[in-house]
Amino acid sequence: MFALCAVLYLVGISRSASVGTRFTGFLHLLMALAMIAMTWSWGMRISTITYVLVFTASALYFAHRALGRSERASTVECPDPAHHNDAYHAAMMASMVVMAVLMSVPGTSATVHQAVGGEMPSMRGMTGMGPMDMSGGSGTPVWSTVVTGVLAVLYVLAALVYFYRSVQGPRRWVVEILMSSGMAVSFALMT
Repeated sequence: MFALCAVLYLVGISRSASVGTRFTGFLHLLMALAMIAMTWSWGMRISTITYVLVFTASALYFAHRALGRSERASTVECPDPAHHNDAYHAAMMASMVVMAVLMSVPGTSATVHQAVGGEMPSMRGMTGMGPMDMSGGSGTPVWSTVVTGVLAVLYVLAALVYFYRSVQGPRRWVVEILMSSGMAVSFALMT
């Protein structure tokens, strides 16, 4: 899913004449590539702080665009339809930060890596969280399961909304449906 999203973002970037649209496409391309990297053990060689910095900056960029749109909408209608999803894209980039942080916490990402046959280098030799284990025995902290479960459900809902928009309107939201569905599956695997 994420590889197809990356290809679709590349096509969108190459076809766009607007620098702003190319930049937002590039941020989404980075997100798709990061999701591919996170599912393999070599992707965890990228430091958590790199993921956090890149996707926090991306989330802030989209939040700034969303706030700017709401200010423009109060005075003049915003002509760019791409800005209508900025709040959602800010939340999506922020959830990438959450995912990167959760994957760096011992015991929270084993399911993702077991599902693809990988092994996190940071998990080698760990036998459990010891007295700090608040998981009820599964090895994954309860708070992590709750956060990832809620995010998985929210991404399923987002995919359904984009699917409904595709059916109802002239625009096809294929890449949004794929990205939301992929994020839902990824967070569900982490629960």
